[in-house]
Formats: sequence, C-alpha cells, structure tokens
Amino acid sequence: MTRFTSDNPGVFWLGVHGGAGENTLADLLGGVPCHHRWPSRSNADPSTPAAHVFLVARQNFRGLKAAQLAARDWATGAHPTIALHGLVVIADAPGKTPRALHNQTRITAGGVPQTWFLPWIEELRLDGTVDPESLAREPRKVLTSLSEVIDTVNSGRN
Repeated sequence: MTRFTSDNPGVFWLGVHGGAGENTLADLLGGVPCHHRWPSRSNADPSTPAAHVFLVARQNFRGLKAAQLAARDWATGAHPTIALHGLVVIADAPGKTPRALHNQTRITAGGVPQTWFLPWIEELRLDGTVDPESLAREPRKVLTSLSEVIDTVNSGRN
C-alpha cells in the first residue's frame, strides 16, 4: 500500500508494523510517519525528488520479519521513487538482547543500506516523550547519527 504525497517533508518514517515507533522518531527528529505505507509522489514527473525513507521496527520476531518483508519489497524495485536510507531497530524490552533476536537483527540489517539500533529508553515508556539531551550516551549517540543523515537529506533538498 502506498501513501501519496506531493510535498517534500525531508524524511519519512515507515513503521513496518503496528507499534514500531515511527511516531516517536518523528517527534524526536522531525519528518513524517508513514503509518505502514510507502510514500509515493502523486505525479510521475521524473524531476520530482525521491521520498527519503527510514524503515522502523521493534526488535522482536514479528518486527524483524516485517522489516525483512519491507526491505525485500523495496529491493524488488517496486518503489522507484524511494530513497531508502536504512532501518531503525528499536529495542522492545530493557536488558540484553537474546541471542536469537541479535542474530535475526544482523540478518535483517543485511537487506538495507544502513541500520541503527536504538536501545531501550525507559522515559519513553513512562512519559511518552524524552528530552534528547538527558538521554544516556548510547541512545543519544544513535539519535545524533540519525540526525546527521537527516541533515544531509535536508541540505540536499534546498
């Protein structure tokens, strides 16, 4: 399914399953959540810029399988107006990732240009929002890395 848009918001966050976290990333970093649909330009003009997309999935079996399906769908060339930047995998629980999920994450990451792993952020669970400056080092580092890619995308639009 495709979500049609004629504007250029910078980046799109495509949650590959319910509860993936695309709204949270849009709140933290800007951009538009796609709500499980590939964005597409409504006109076929080849000069229309590509839609810059990040896939988003929880790090659980269903989330990673959904991410694999989305990556496979993109790789078929079915979405020529998509510039896929990668996959953001968001921890689904605090603590150490079980080996099976760690291995599945590595396999899934092989199907996309780049992967970011956002560790568990307790404040998001409790408050629904977080001040990025108050985050622990690792989540702040991941969000900074994503921000740098977004800044590059945005500077290329101007």
